[in-house]
Amino acid sequence: MKPILVSGIQSTGTLHLGNYLGALKQWVDLQDKYQCFYFIADLHAITIEKSPAELTHDTDEAIKDLLACGIDPTKSVIFVQSHLPPHTELAWILNTLTPISELERMTQFKDKSGILDIKDIEQKLSAAVSKLNQEVERFKKSSIEALVKKVARQIISLPKSTVKKVQEILETEINPLEAIMATIDQQQEKLRRYRKQDKINAGLFDYPVLMAADILLYKAQVVPVGDDQLQHVELTRLLAKKFNHRFGEYFPEPAAKITEAKRVMSLSDPSKKMSKSHGAANYLALYDEPAVIREKIKKAVTDTSLTDAMSPGVRNLFDLLKYCGDRDSHAQLLAEYQQGTLQYLDLKEAVAVAVNRELKPIREKRAQISAEEIKQAVRAGYETAHQIAEKNIREIKKLVGFRPR
Repeated sequence: MKPILVSGIQSTGTLHLGNYLGALKQWVDLQDKYQCFYFIADLHAITIEKSPAELTHDTDEAIKDLLACGIDPTKSVIFVQSHLPPHTELAWILNTLTPISELERMTQFKDKSGILDIKDIEQKLSAAVSKLNQEVERFKKSSIEALVKKVARQIISLPKSTVKKVQEILETEINPLEAIMATIDQQQEKLRRYRKQDKINAGLFDYPVLMAADILLYKAQVVPVGDDQLQHVELTRLLAKKFNHRFGEYFPEPAAKITEAKRVMSLSDPSKKMSKSHGAANYLALYDEPAVIREKIKKAVTDTSLTDAMSPGVRNLFDLLKYCGDRDSHAQLLAEYQQGTLQYLDLKEAVAVAVNRELKPIREKRAQISAEEIKQAVRAGYETAHQIAEKNIREIKKLVGFRPR
């Protein structure tokens, strides 16, 4: 028997290169080594508001994506999460073992909900207001007000060089005030977002427990994740321990398998992970036309500082080149970078060629997948997953003490 591996992907519409390099590409390679259960996480998807039609469409599209990227229904079990009630049944049992404090420390919840520590916000807001008051006092004590009145009276007769100098003085005095006001506005917006609790649903908060149920239901030994999901796997391991301690040994403690492409970063802001939520210029959709991909990469941020260290934008481009399999170009261009002779246009062109070459067969295969193929893949996957999930949930309920029918 091969070790059991479980992973899911949300039905969120168009996939981007980060989804593919960070997950799907590795999923394909893992099929021969593990007994793989790959599911469409449509229950997770509704933690963000979706219309019924959109959810159905996105679920079908996600199944098509798995098939196009190379997930083989004869090797792996492909199914839809909501088709199997044992997922939510086990999630409820695990909820009774999960400390609230564990969920409150989950960084993904904080990121997705927009919640920040209110004390931290208030401290920053207070510091900004204090600094603004200091700048206003300094502004009042200077002769700037008199200077403004004088300039207003004489601006027409002053030489251009003098007018320019006056403008520079005014900007020197006023810019710090504008920057502080912008900081205050930013912190106030964060405070408003924090207090708008009605927008944060319980499902988003409880997301990691359902994820733990997804994994443990099939007694997974391995979970392929990026580093941003490590916390969730650690919670899964904790809940497996808690269940085993309370009800008897049943669940293995799954190990996280970190994928090589840990985090594919945004093209427009390489300090952030590639995401559709940050705008079209930030990500490369899996099915963008070659010309669109080339144009987006051409506009990608490169140097963002004057230090000698490689900037995040340049590092991201080199990572894309490596992850898309062009090792020769990667080695050659990296040598040029280290020698100080690299032209960023050449790097961007090499990345565009590598990305388009990587995605071409996926685009072509996806265009050929029929609705019948999707139906057959899900039907076959459901039969296998249903048999295992029902057997395991019956055993779990018996351990917990639920009365059988």
